[in-house]
This record gives sequence, C-alpha cells and structure tokens, in this order.
Amino acid sequence: MELYDFADALGFEVVALGKGKNNPLNLAANPDSAAEEAARKGASAKMLASFQDGTKTMVEMTAVANATGFLPDKPGMNGFVSDVKGLPEIFKLKEDGGQVSNKKIVEYINGVAPGVFAIVASEKEEVNHEMQYLSMGEGPNYVLYRPYHLTSLETPISIARAFIYNEATIAPWKGLQAETVAVAKTDLEEGQFLDSIGGFTVYGSILSATEAKEKNALPMGLVDRNVQLKRSIKKGQIISYDDVVQTKESTIWRLRRMQDDTFAVKEEKAIPVKV
Repeated sequence: MELYDFADALGFEVVALGKGKNNPLNLAANPDSAAEEAARKGASAKMLASFQDGTKTMVEMTAVANATGFLPDKPGMNGFVSDVKGLPEIFKLKEDGGQVSNKKIVEYINGVAPGVFAIVASEKEEVNHEMQYLSMGEGPNYVLYRPYHLTSLETPISIARAFIYNEATIAPWKGLQAETVAVAKTDLEEGQFLDSIGGFTVYGSILSATEAKEKNALPMGLVDRNVQLKRSIKKGQIISYDDVVQTKESTIWRLRRMQDDTFAVKEEKAIPVKV
C-alpha cells in the first residue's frame, strides 16, 4: 500500500500490485506435512501450512484488492515465476506480448520473495524519459520493488499513524471488491466438519467479489469447527453457503451477515429510478 500511495501520488498509472511468495505453492499442505519444517523454524505447523497452501497470500492480496479496487487477473491469481527484472514484461497485456489479461490487478510471484512490488507506467513522454535516464528500464512498464517485508516488526508504524495522524495503513476502498473463498483441500464427505485456516480440509483462493457472489462462495474467514458439510465436495471445488450448515452460530458469522446486509442496502439505494 505504501508503494501504491507513492506511485499514485506521483501520477503514475499503477498497473499491478504484488508480493513474492516465500514458500512454493502446495495446495495440499497441512499441519502434518508442515510439521518438520515448522519445528526447524520454531513456528506453528498450522500457520506454516497456511503459508504453503497459499491462503495467507490470498488473504493479503484480497486486503490490497479491497483497499484499491484492483482485482485478480484470474481466480487464485496467476502465480508467475520471475526475478525482479522480468516483472515489467510479464505485466504487459497478452496482446502486447505479456502474460496478463488485465491491468489494475493483484498478483503473487514465485522468485522475488520476501519483497513486494508495484508495476507502474506513464503516457507522458517526459516521465518515460526520466525513468529511462534513472535506469528504471525501457518501459512502458517499470517496477518499484521493496526487497523486504518485516511483518509484525512494522506494526508499531501503523499504530503510530493511526494514533497520531488518524490514518490507516490499509483500509477498504469502495465496498467489497474481492473475497478469499474456501476451496476443498481434499475430497470431503457429507457430514464432515471443516477445520480452519492452515488445516486439513480447505485452503483459500481469491475471487472478485462479483464472482464470489455469483457462486455464493463461503468466505475463508467463516470456516471453523462448527461448519458442517451438507453434501460431499470434490477436491479443488469451491465450497458455497449452500453446501454447509452452521451447528453453532459464531460472532464472526453474525458480523459478516450485518456487513452483507449493509452492502445490499447501499447497492439498492444506488440503483437509479426512472420516474
């Protein structure tokens, strides 16, 4: 978000926002498969599994999407492999020789971890001249790259900005733009209970909010041990609200229902009425 705010304030067109993925994607990762590496790192096996199966990356980029209006180029994003120098070419549109179908997208890259990046461009001749003079590449895309991500160590800065300046580091933009939804990690049986993020039953995948609504997809954040399957679900299938029953209502489900009801009222009021 800091890179986005910086580029946007300078007048660049921001083409894409992304992060490097630290762990190779393993959609089947679970606390058992992650246990040995977690022990070596002194980390929680469940937490590490949520990194490996991509859920953490999907949640992070969903937060960025909701703060900017940027969307995944496709469900789950592309997950390209590249070094930093290769990023500008990747984020050209396919018709221009690149690998993406859209601009203003969120993405993750295998090969640039642990950094974060913004792909920027400009139609102004003088800006392109200056970027080339500054050895930022030949254009039309340029990469702004931050080669580190200090996680919780950076939190005090956000706290200070919120307290002193009443500024959020990252906050929703104009309602829900994207959603991390639950996908079956393995074949699941009717009557089975889901577990949680980084568990054995589901992983998260990012969808646009429009597609998530069309599929009636179950948000990953609502998955807990009180959620039971009403029917069998195949591995790789998105789980919908229609597929589950909540055996004990939780606070987060009530809050999400309130949020959805609020959005529905706003959308209804936004519909123009012909008299």
